[in-house]
Amino acid sequence: MVVRIAAKLLIHLGLFLVVASAGDERGAVARRRQVLLREKATLLALKLGFTLPSPSPLADWNESNGHVCGFTGVSCDW
Repeated sequence: MVVRIAAKLLIHLGLFLVVASAGDERGAVARRRQVLLREKATLLALKLGFTLPSPSPLADWNESNGHVCGFTGVSCDW
């Protein structure tokens, strides 16, 4: 009887850990996305302060570029 209860507790603990880790992963992805959006806004604000030749070497630094990691000269490690 004790073994059966212990087994059930271990199963429930394992399921809890799986669900909890999935939630953390989704939270981490959402946090990364927020960081990238803030960095994109910062880079676009910085670009406004530059006097650039035409055509601009930073022409792809714009709102329509979906991801800051795609900006010329920008690399992302995550």
